[in-house]
Amino acid sequence: MESSGLLSMRKTKEKIYLFSLTPSSNKEVVHAPLQRVEPLLPIPDLSGYDALIFTSKTAIKIIDQATQEYKNIPSICVGDSTSKELLMRGGTLLESASGYGDELYNIIKSSHGSKRLLFVRAQKIASNFSSRLRDDGVKIDESIVYRTVCVDTKPVDVDERAILIFTAPSTVECFSRLYGFTGRQKIVAIGSTTVLALLHHKQSCVIAQNRSIESCIQRALKL
Repeated sequence: MESSGLLSMRKTKEKIYLFSLTPSSNKEVVHAPLQRVEPLLPIPDLSGYDALIFTSKTAIKIIDQATQEYKNIPSICVGDSTSKELLMRGGTLLESASGYGDELYNIIKSSHGSKRLLFVRAQKIASNFSSRLRDDGVKIDESIVYRTVCVDTKPVDVDERAILIFTAPSTVECFSRLYGFTGRQKIVAIGSTTVLALLHHKQSCVIAQNRSIESCIQRALKL
């Protein structure tokens, strides 16, 4: 009901496209996944680690399919959506940041720097917080459990005048390959690293209030 109210206040009626692995239940949004996930197995031995680090829901889903051992190890998550995914699957949440790698770095350095940590991650990541922690003497290993690759064909037709929601720098790159930017589109970015990817393609955008898909959609509905 809230989304419908916001929709009625919009000045224009451009379609809203969400480029994300995670769909939205909002019927005003066209979900267009530009990537597919490829697990990279085997999952590492988790014994000997004091805590795990997750910066994506996908990493949690991949490790959950391979082992239940992770549920007994406290986990540090980058933000609310990752934390909710962990708890939904029965994991143990140690601490959560607000969605940015810099805050994750500060939390770990100040409160968990003496622990032996394992960062469970994608092949390509936007933040360098883990290497910064290692430079500071924190014992942090990394395990690459999946990669995302651009799909080969367009999942949907995208209007030349539309509102585009990008949820990661990699979705920007996939969109550029499959569609290209027209210069007539309005763009919402989920966070600062996605903004930088858009600037690389000379695209201006607005940024969501919070690092969540729902926040992106609410911002798009107000355009």
